[in-house]
Amino acid sequence: MRRDDVVSAIGRCARNLNIWAQLGPEGERNHGQANAHGWTPLHLAAAFGSREVVEDLLALGASATARTASGLTPLHVAIAHLRPAAVPPLAAAAGVDAALQKKLDAASSVVVRFGGGG
Repeated sequence: MRRDDVVSAIGRCARNLNIWAQLGPEGERNHGQANAHGWTPLHLAAAFGSREVVEDLLALGASATARTASGLTPLHVAIAHLRPAAVPPLAAAAGVDAALQKKLDAASSVVVRFGGGG
């Protein structure tokens, strides 16, 4: 999936979920705003598995530790949706320690080898 396709899909999902109902002071999208279920654009990017979009949102200041109403962080979402490409930047941004990061990297490579995720 191309980066533009992912951004467009996230935008459609965000509008449908009322995530981007408000614009920031400069007219920019509020990348940290969550819907009633606690999902932010970063949660959606993690579900789509786009490392590039995840990195862009993190660079804009999106919180890697934001939790949904059911307690899921974007990292949980990436893992649950078998999206290994999104795991490293989310783990790093969430402050995952080096030992656990190594295990996540190993698990991600297994998912990719067996054809899961994106």
